[in-house]
Amino acid sequence: MNDPANALYPTGETGIWVLFDLRYPGIQERLRREQDAWRGFAHVESLAEGRSALIILPGGAARLAA
Repeated sequence: MNDPANALYPTGETGIWVLFDLRYPGIQERLRREQDAWRGFAHVESLAEGRSALIILPGGAARLAA
């Protein structure tokens, strides 16, 4: 059966999602430090007001070493 969701969601890659509640003091800085630590292999998505997700693509360290 043809599933239209297959065209929208890649099946070959999985990511790690880390949720951040930005209403707590110091969390925004922690989110930025984590994003910087992944050296471009992670990005931030805003989910709702005061809440964001850091999406990390696996295998980033292997690509850096190559």
